[in-house]
Amino acid sequence: MPERIVTDRGTAFTSRGFQKYCADNNVKHILAAVRTPRANGHAERTNRTILSMLLPSTTNDKRWDENIRNVQWCINTMKNSTTLCTPYELLYGFHPRDILKNRIVSSLHDSNYLSDEELRNLRTTAASRVNDQRAAAKLRYDGKYAKPKSFEEGDLVLAENEPPSTGCSRKLEPRYKGPLIVTKVLDKDRYVIEDLPQSKRSQKHYTSIYSTDKLKQWCALPPDDETDGDQESNSETGGGNEGVPIEQDSRL
Repeated sequence: MPERIVTDRGTAFTSRGFQKYCADNNVKHILAAVRTPRANGHAERTNRTILSMLLPSTTNDKRWDENIRNVQWCINTMKNSTTLCTPYELLYGFHPRDILKNRIVSSLHDSNYLSDEELRNLRTTAASRVNDQRAAAKLRYDGKYAKPKSFEEGDLVLAENEPPSTGCSRKLEPRYKGPLIVTKVLDKDRYVIEDLPQSKRSQKHYTSIYSTDKLKQWCALPPDDETDGDQESNSETGGGNEGVPIEQDSRL
């Protein structure tokens, strides 16, 4: 039983039955932020690889599952460019048997078992290469994108709107919904947002988790400047500055 499960916000994972199942088995269930598939990057990257292999090998899109076994075999026996090993070799310590159960090939592979020490060294080296590759990818990502904007608890924000599919055009639907209030600041630039108190946009109180790139600050008027009133009173009474033009407010 896994200790942690990361999923999107599909109804299959947000249902009470699934939540009860995780609670009964002491499984920590983590829901990804709304419309942020990169939060579950491992699963999305695997799906992308599987889909790229199913496209050229499937002639009937309703029977794609019949090719899953062959795709699984190809992925597990393919040498990874980062680890320089196959997943099968890292897990079991030897090259996989021939899928057609060829006895000659099997007999040749029997002598290629790795010792426990060799397998530990191989896994340590592969893990080091993976970490180095992740660090390089992070540097590329950070250099390409600007520093994310930050919010604090109590800030009013707008969230990207995803109108439900009704079969009609959604081009004129508003791009953002709100205002909403930030009620909690999470790690990794994630925020818990909710409907404003006493507001009733729908029958159910809305609360969800969004990443910072899906939010923007709610436009609010700047506070009144107390010096504006003094300037106006001085202009009416003269204020000892006759003939001196009053500067215009830069906010206009």
